[in-house]
Amino acid sequence: AAVAGMDPHITIRAGRALAALVVLHADPDRGRALLVEAAGERHELLGAAAALWMLRPRIAAEVALGSLDAARSLVDELSQRANAAGLPLAKARALIADGELTLAEGDASAAVERLSHGIALAHAFGARLDVVGARLTLGRALAATGSAAEATGILRTVTGDADVLGAPALRAAAARELRRLGHRVPGATRPAADAGLAAL
Repeated sequence: AAVAGMDPHITIRAGRALAALVVLHADPDRGRALLVEAAGERHELLGAAAALWMLRPRIAAEVALGSLDAARSLVDELSQRANAAGLPLAKARALIADGELTLAEGDASAAVERLSHGIALAHAFGARLDVVGARLTLGRALAATGSAAEATGILRTVTGDADVLGAPALRAAAARELRRLGHRVPGATRPAADAGLAAL
């Protein structure tokens, strides 16, 4: 709920941040509910950047819940808004979201293409956490196409980068994928004290 006297965009962002954390911790249904509570469906009340920011975790929640038609509608909206705003990182995130959804829809080859394009854009922008998360999905997509060796290389890169960024959830997810491919995964390495901060 909005706090009296506070800019509603601030409370929307706070609600989105909480929802994103809930989705990340494997309760996408509650995450979706929090996102809807934070801003509802009235995206016209949001600035372009805020709307783009909120759509990404909502898409992740819909994919996790298997609501692929709803996710496709949101991906289309995210892509349209990103192109209209002309924001490079937003375009990268739209491509990555499209790739994740396309993989869930069963077209691994198309997912590889879209994820690769999104990763290239995010990398050029210096968005390291976006890149690592997208590479995790790329590894899954490559494995689904039968490119096990390439998938293994990508996923091993994810485990190392996740260590550096201090992202244990991403590392654990990549380790699970590697084990599915028949590989042992060494324990996490401790990043330098300032490595996570430097990556932001």
